[in-house]
Amino acid sequence: LTGHEFEGIKRHREIRDAIYSSYSRVGYVAKNPIIGDVRLVKSGVTDSMGHGFGRAKLSAFAAVPELIENGLIVQHDVNWKNRGYESFVLTAPLSIGGEAYCAFVIVNSTREYGYRFYLHEVGKIAEAKRIAEGLRSGSSGATPALSRTLGDIRSIAYSIFACQPVDAVPVADVYDRRGELVGTKTILSYDDMDNIGKWVNSFRHDEGTHLGFMSNGRNDFQNTNLVYFINDRKQMTTPRGWWITPENLIPMCMFVAVRHSVEATWLNDRDTFLYPNDGWRNDLTFQTNCLVFSLFSDFNAIKSKFGVNHWIPFTEEEVGAKDCFKSHFMSDFLRASAPLCLCVKDISPVARAVLDAGRELWRYYHAQPDASPDASYYDIRLHFQGVKRTASGKEQMNPSSSDAEYTRLLAALRAAHKALAAQIAPKVYEYGFLKK
Repeated sequence: LTGHEFEGIKRHREIRDAIYSSYSRVGYVAKNPIIGDVRLVKSGVTDSMGHGFGRAKLSAFAAVPELIENGLIVQHDVNWKNRGYESFVLTAPLSIGGEAYCAFVIVNSTREYGYRFYLHEVGKIAEAKRIAEGLRSGSSGATPALSRTLGDIRSIAYSIFACQPVDAVPVADVYDRRGELVGTKTILSYDDMDNIGKWVNSFRHDEGTHLGFMSNGRNDFQNTNLVYFINDRKQMTTPRGWWITPENLIPMCMFVAVRHSVEATWLNDRDTFLYPNDGWRNDLTFQTNCLVFSLFSDFNAIKSKFGVNHWIPFTEEEVGAKDCFKSHFMSDFLRASAPLCLCVKDISPVARAVLDAGRELWRYYHAQPDASPDASYYDIRLHFQGVKRTASGKEQMNPSSSDAEYTRLLAALRAAHKALAAQIAPKVYEYGFLKK
């Protein structure tokens, strides 16, 4: 925020009306992944103003929808002070006029609106840390850092910083709707961190053999489904991504594996993928795990009808193909016999289990009378599962097949693939792609 939001309006009623009208941009509703729909009602603006406000708090009214949607729940009362209504306190970092603030929003339940915005407060993080340090050292008489005097919010704010050294990253306990502790969550600002997009862009290589094209999507967790492999950028209406070549194959496969190996939850939904440390460079097991993961990922949408399929990890003899493959790149690469191979030869047992399960699926496919020698993983699934037409007229692969043996083989492959994801996920955090 600039710090000048709602500036120049003098009368309280006009300020209230201007703030309330600004919420029309979100339809007067903020959607929190845990609480659900939260109504941005005029009475909430009135209540929050009634508890006092200064320039920073007035500006922060403009961010209330985003604070509710992205904030971390730090307190939840099913029956607040025995008054018969549910209450949530959410917090998030907020920049106002270039200064770092901690912002808090209270959401209450009502018979009339369901969940609704009740009030908000802001305070400079530096001041909250200073007071928290005073509380930890036992000093008293500190001036409140927050713009209101309500003890609940102040105590929560100072506890976040006082429970650890003031320079440490705050870690909050996370509770579910029943008030049960489900884990912890680090409260982070990504302002000074480079994202994963900058990292993968450093491996851009447009020249030479194009093995495929990777859609890069966006850098946050909730847009991970936009990250996938296809044959050619021409398949996209608005191409955003990078060509995959022998020179950058490993980083591109790492990108896909990192984005899809960690299970999506409501707790990591808004996390951002970051520029990693260099630990991955000497971890060949991690690199090969990512390569094998990407070969059998549902987000590998390479199709032989759009060009040469360079992604077959087996030889014709291994799978009983009736004709020669047009490309042996991937099988050569996995056997360390490709000219540009990065010495990928020590395949982990869990990755080898995926390859073994995949080989059995390929064998079964190539035993079919109408099998295409260059079929991709996507093509094989399409062959057995077929397509359906959606209500909008779009063709979509069926979710299952009537072929019992294919279903068994695919289930075995998916189980091995899931085990491989479990091996990759801890490394995603260890190498800094995600922060817990």
